[in-house]
Formats: sequence, C-alpha cells, structure tokens
Amino acid sequence: MKPLKIITGIFLLSLYSFIPLKVYAAFSFTAPETTITKDTELNANVTLSLLGEGNKTYYLEGAFKNQTSSNYFGLTWNDSTWTTYTASNFTPLKPVITDSTGNWNGIVKVKIDSASNLFIGDGTYTLRFKRFTTGGSSSWSDNTLTLN
Repeated sequence: MKPLKIITGIFLLSLYSFIPLKVYAAFSFTAPETTITKDTELNANVTLSLLGEGNKTYYLEGAFKNQTSSNYFGLTWNDSTWTTYTASNFTPLKPVITDSTGNWNGIVKVKIDSASNLFIGDGTYTLRFKRFTTGGSSSWSDNTLTLN
C-alpha cells in the first residue's frame, strides 16, 4: 500500500508542475492635484506590485495627452534632469528597483512640456504612466487621471 501512495504523490507533484502559476501585476498612481498649468510640477505617488519580480529595475515615464489628440507628451524628472516623453527610449527615464517581493512605491515628478506642439494651453489633459523593463518592453499604468 505504501508504494501506491508514493507513486500517487509523485504523480500529483508532477501534475502540479504543469499548472500555470498566476502572475499578479498592478501599476497605479495617485496625485494630490486635480488642476494643472504649464508650470505645475505634479508629484505622483506611483505603486508597482509585481509578484515574482523582486529586486528588478524598471524605468518610469509620465505621459500627458490633450483631449483632441491620441499622442502623448510631457516631462519626467529622473532625479537629476527633466526628460522629454520618448515612448520607447527608456534609458534616460527615472529608474526604480522593486523590493524582494516585487513592490515599489514612491514619488515621480512630471509636468507638461509647454514647448511641445501637443501642448494646447489651458484645457483638459489625461495623465498616465508607462513602465519599461530593462529589456525595453513596456506597459501602461492601470489608471489615468484627468486634470483641468
């Protein structure tokens, strides 16, 4: 009877190894401001929760768009200088490193790029954040924020 239990146990363990594990990824932000001008430096509180992605480097970028365009623009502070929205070149962006459990929380400064041809002056803008991996793949934040 014991060999049957051992064989059954081995079978169940091998079966379990073929079951895909759930991957949990959350990427969101909040900001105290609800209005924005061309001179406003917005301090967004960004949260990354990336299960299984402990001690990994990511690059964060803020992105604004006006209501008449589908294109993004803006400036992100990388802890030493303002970086223009790039859409793909992540190397000059703000680097962050997740903790051992895959979490990071902190402030990311962004502002409207008033020199951009997408800046229309006073109006309504949508803010999102983009996260880049060191390999260059990206994903958008789970939420957006509308600013007037």
